[in-house]
Amino acid sequence: MRNHAGARAEDIEWHLLVQLVVETDDRRAAANEIADRLGGTLSVDDVLGTPYVLVGTVEEMAEQLRSHRDRYGFSYITVHEPYLEVFAPVIRRLREQS
Repeated sequence: MRNHAGARAEDIEWHLLVQLVVETDDRRAAANEIADRLGGTLSVDDVLGTPYVLVGTVEEMAEQLRSHRDRYGFSYITVHEPYLEVFAPVIRRLREQS
């Protein structure tokens, strides 16, 4: 998408709408449950790698977002309302490290 924006790419705010936020100490087990719920359409590694699902401790989720920002250029992040409370500490962590 960035290459289609051409010279304006750096001026565009790139949005990410996170679909699911799961706080856990066992990322792999939680990702496995998510993959099962999705009927096998995504592997565990796909769940852990997609920018649309955050899984892990607050620090791990903050690191996921930093990594996705670096890879894809996201500058604006939104989560669905049911995940606001679990996501708030992640935002605090990102702000502390900025």
